[in-house]
Amino acid sequence: MRASSRIAGGVGLFFGAFFALLLALRLSKLWLMHYTRSFGMEFCSWLISYSAGGEYVRRGLAGEFLWWMNRLGVEPQWLMYAICCASCLAAVAWFVSTAVRRGFCWWPLATSFCLGGLYVCKTDFLVLLLVMAMVVAFARAGRGPARLLAVNALGVVAVNVHELSFFVTVPFMALLLWDEGEGTSLPARLRRVASLAPVAAAFAASALFRGSEALALRMAEGWFAAQRSGYWPLDEIASGTSYIAYTPGALWKMTVDALFLSSTLGVPNAVWLAAVSVCALFAVSKGLFVLGKDDSGPALPSLLVFQALCLLPVAPFFVDCARLFAFWSLSSYWFYFWIDGGRISRALPFEVTSGRATGRGCRALAVMAMLFVGMCPVSFRLGDCFARSAAGYVARVFVQLPARTGGLTSGLRYAVLELR
Repeated sequence: MRASSRIAGGVGLFFGAFFALLLALRLSKLWLMHYTRSFGMEFCSWLISYSAGGEYVRRGLAGEFLWWMNRLGVEPQWLMYAICCASCLAAVAWFVSTAVRRGFCWWPLATSFCLGGLYVCKTDFLVLLLVMAMVVAFARAGRGPARLLAVNALGVVAVNVHELSFFVTVPFMALLLWDEGEGTSLPARLRRVASLAPVAAAFAASALFRGSEALALRMAEGWFAAQRSGYWPLDEIASGTSYIAYTPGALWKMTVDALFLSSTLGVPNAVWLAAVSVCALFAVSKGLFVLGKDDSGPALPSLLVFQALCLLPVAPFFVDCARLFAFWSLSSYWFYFWIDGGRISRALPFEVTSGRATGRGCRALAVMAMLFVGMCPVSFRLGDCFARSAAGYVARVFVQLPARTGGLTSGLRYAVLELR
């Protein structure tokens, strides 16, 4: 028993050190981007704001905060850097500490989705942190006005930073509120669900005021004129604000091109997509992500399926598949950490049966998923997945890059820049 405990402790220490290293490397990329001024459209997406373009637009709240801080004399590039680092560290530390405290035995795989599927230099970790705070407020603030105020305030902020937060929080919260009214009249149930109306209204406004090419250009010109240090060229700012110019039709075409029409894909990519799907289905059907000290009931597999259904409407328009996968998995786990399993099962309209995952085969599949699926950035394209998975990343650093760049130091520096 003592030997097994020491082995388990050693494995936990290894994974902790491994992910701490990956996190340090990802944050190092931010510093290198500042040092080399190679921001690109990822970082400049922070500059989407209301005042720069002269009107309300989706995803503009974070940029509006930067705009007014710039008016007060705070350089936005350094404030961006601070927010990105702080939100990334806070979200990862909060998730891991909660997962370990709750006995979540597969937290390294879940954390790999977080570190691999989300951009450090975008608003992803800020949105994730807001979603996490929103769920905790919902679960721990009682059932009075304080909970509604906290949930709606956090939800409105999160939706105005990125509208994806609506899909991973509000539908399931609405089901939980409906279930709280069990045994009461239909009007009482509807009033409970309607208490989330401010978040729904914020989402509707984001959908209505999507933006346009003219607004994106006007916004870029506004930031270019307002910046104090001349840090960004106009074309770099415009590459970031151009996100609001994409129409649903353009996003759908980009998704289809990325998954099926790229010259780097074809049959190998179809096989890779099938493998990713099998891993996801295995996680649901066999209850791979079950709390170690809990029973293997249907709460988490059922929740994973429900959250996937909630994200299904936006999936065809979300080119960055791994970001969608990360928000799906992490939001499901986070709800499961903070909401009682019995309450989850009662609220959901269906149940997915589950059996505990045991045996060497299951553990091996989990490790493979962590190494080759969990760390994949931005898309599930074969080249991206393998080259930037945890295993492929190590291979590039220590095998491929030194030969191409003339030394391990240069290889490490290039690899850090390659991290999303």
